[in-house]
Amino acid sequence: MTKAKKKRMLAFSLTLLICLTAFISPVMTRAEEDNEALQMSVKMGFNGFAKINSNMPVEVNIKNDGEPIKGELQLEVLINEFRKTMYSQIVEIPKGAEKTIKMDIPLRMASKDIQVKLFNGKKLVKEETQSLIKIIDYGSTVMGVLSEDVNALNYFNGIQLGAMTEDMPQEKLKLMMAAGEIPNQGKIEMLALDSNVFPEDYEVLKAFKVLLISNYDTTLLNEKQLQALSKWVKEGNVLILGTGENWQKVYKALPDELKPLAIKDTQPVNFPQDILEDESLSDNVPKDIISVVSKTDESTVKSAIFSDESEGALVSKYYLNNGVICILSFDPAQYSFSKWVDVETFLSSLFGKIGLNQAGKSIYNDNNSNYQYNLNHLASQIPEGKQPPYLMIFITLGIYLLVVGPILYIVLKLIDKRDMSWVIIPALALLCTLVIYVAGFKTRYTTAVLNNVSVISLHENDQASINTSMAAFNNKKGKMVFEYSPELEINFQADNYYYEDRYYQNPASNPANNIEGAKLESKMTMTDPVIYELYDVFMWSPRGLNTNTQIDIKTKEFFKDIQIKNNHISGIISNKTPYDLKQAFISIGTNYIYLGDVLAGEELEFDKPLDENSEVSGWQGFLDKYYGSVRMASGQKPPKDYQEIVRKRNIMDSVINSSRNGNAIRSIYSSSPYASVQTVSVESQIATANNFNIALYAINYQSLGYDIKINGQQPESFNTNAIQMSKELSFPKGSTVQIPAGLVLPQMNMQSQIASYDYSDGTQSGIRVEQKGDIDLTAYIPKQFRVNKLEVEFGTMLPYYAKLMMMEQNTNKNAFPIEVLSNEYEYYIFNLNKAEWEKVEQVFEASSNTNEYINSNGELQLRVKVLKVAEYGNERKQYEREILSIPEIRFEGVVK
Repeated sequence: MTKAKKKRMLAFSLTLLICLTAFISPVMTRAEEDNEALQMSVKMGFNGFAKINSNMPVEVNIKNDGEPIKGELQLEVLINEFRKTMYSQIVEIPKGAEKTIKMDIPLRMASKDIQVKLFNGKKLVKEETQSLIKIIDYGSTVMGVLSEDVNALNYFNGIQLGAMTEDMPQEKLKLMMAAGEIPNQGKIEMLALDSNVFPEDYEVLKAFKVLLISNYDTTLLNEKQLQALSKWVKEGNVLILGTGENWQKVYKALPDELKPLAIKDTQPVNFPQDILEDESLSDNVPKDIISVVSKTDESTVKSAIFSDESEGALVSKYYLNNGVICILSFDPAQYSFSKWVDVETFLSSLFGKIGLNQAGKSIYNDNNSNYQYNLNHLASQIPEGKQPPYLMIFITLGIYLLVVGPILYIVLKLIDKRDMSWVIIPALALLCTLVIYVAGFKTRYTTAVLNNVSVISLHENDQASINTSMAAFNNKKGKMVFEYSPELEINFQADNYYYEDRYYQNPASNPANNIEGAKLESKMTMTDPVIYELYDVFMWSPRGLNTNTQIDIKTKEFFKDIQIKNNHISGIISNKTPYDLKQAFISIGTNYIYLGDVLAGEELEFDKPLDENSEVSGWQGFLDKYYGSVRMASGQKPPKDYQEIVRKRNIMDSVINSSRNGNAIRSIYSSSPYASVQTVSVESQIATANNFNIALYAINYQSLGYDIKINGQQPESFNTNAIQMSKELSFPKGSTVQIPAGLVLPQMNMQSQIASYDYSDGTQSGIRVEQKGDIDLTAYIPKQFRVNKLEVEFGTMLPYYAKLMMMEQNTNKNAFPIEVLSNEYEYYIFNLNKAEWEKVEQVFEASSNTNEYINSNGELQLRVKVLKVAEYGNERKQYEREILSIPEIRFEGVVK
């Protein structure tokens, strides 16, 4: 080859290399080092503060003095140490224009840095890395404040949250704290807000557990902000309204449902006597506090906190769905109050008194995380839809084996063509494979699958809250693309690795993580429709997402004419909702009554004995009876619909267990590892633990109308919905009512080595006795009743699992025999007149002398004396001790 040819070949190779390099280089080029014609500023969080594992607002201001921009704004955030996600928005900014782009993005990791990139077409023209001032720990209680006197309210910041004790006696509280039975609730983290940073999106507002509005003109808030505020309260949070001289500014624009107290006037007020008698506070209380005067009868107040009969309530508490509205009758920024030496002690006590919302959920913790986890787990288990024709497959394989075995051998031997087996056997194998493929073709999924598990909570104000857990299953490996309306607020669990990061990688100790080097896990483009892309998805691997919505629905007369008489409950279920209520049942206290199906638009009139299911044990036994049992004895063949039974049971178990825990059915002093510690007061016991509510539960399989495309197609969807509705029982004044067993539930005064609550059936079903001694219990009779007749029944029971084991023993002769052991007891009721414990029979009745046993606070003191604890034998047997039943309280009384 000549030198000229070599030079031409070298030039050609270099040219080709340059072209290939340009072709395979990244599609989006790096930004120029200096672009003075383009200015970008970024604001993050709430004035630089944000709470981990919640959504935060990001505001990017772009001023363009250069060429027109038509491209994309991208925000990259870490979701764990090695992975990141991207949020993007399409932008167009003409030359000489200025534009502000707002996005709400989840903060999933304790990394303060966010990478902001601006592209013009595919060219990166601006890039900045911004940092938050502070990330608030997940366990902190964040309180947002709207006030013109924010500085005067700084004393809220760092307030030690008192235990959720409401009016618990101090000596009992100290004992519980010493025993470690009241967890540390942390401190308040206060963030100042204004109309510019107050969220319009409920998902962003969820970063706050408490909001305080005082001396602030609420007309500055727009319609979306007020709507988000209302939804936020209803979903289980606390709104505190300061009033005083500036109450009209606060009340002016708030929706009516957020201002339940009608205010008439203002006047100076002295602190109520119950504050002056508080030993933790000094006598030096603030003077000349300006307080509002209510137009409303105090009976409309769910709970008056710090009240005086002559002056009215200093603080009032109302319920709105699952949330609390707390109204201070004064302005907390008023100088004499804010400078009070005991203001922090007072506020700590106040937070303790309003610490529980209507559903019993703490304002200091997120909503029931176990409950949400159970729904997510259930959604990840795809139901059996298309099943392969197993019988046909087995028959085909059997025929194949028979043909290629003895039949083919005999035939080929007879015709002396055994060498043809090299051709015939592969041909038969191919034919059988083709038959199996054709037979199973219709059972193949040609699209992605979306499994929806929803809880529909109906409220009395013609609204419903819908919490949906979804799991998407990709029918191919690689990228998975979701498209949905921006009105549908979806949280993708794929971007939420918070718990993993917090407990295993401890990102808070290593906040300087490398965004550049992290792998891009997902991308959300905020267009209409929203486009969410997940990368490197395995085939049929579930990817989780959640959504919470609120809809208008007809529910005001759902329960009609509910009456309890002669141990019967009667009434009408009026289903004006669009949902069919399948296998519906009602609960009242610990009583469960099956109703059956109530289709959409239908009414069901019922009259049922409250004890019609007394033979079963608790709600687990009830569901076993009507929904089917998930327990299979050894060798027992499950029914054909076993998977569906499991799905129904799992979702209903989660819903009922959550609602029962929410109603503080479990012991307020429980130290059981299976129990949620609920430290509540006498008033709270009467209002919630006694559970004077009627609740309905039902199953439903209808689609809820979520329009979500996956990979450009409508996915194959499955829907399992649980529907619940509850209503507080009301009794007309002057009427005589009969309260059956199961509504008033005595609680052990303090657990000890003598006894502990038994939770083997999933709830507080009884008391397990460990040694001899006294077990004291207190029952709280609501003050609204003047009791004429009282009945208390003590007793013992077998846990439900033991009953099932004994049933299995009857069918399985090889099982170990079970011997039931019984303890010896004596029963007592405290007699107020004699000031002594009065020994009674297993069933105690009182009529004309009920005031000898029920004090002015409605307390009824009970005692079980354990005389002997049965000992286990040494024989080859399985032993099971009986447990004490929770004493049953029945009474008849006149409504005051």
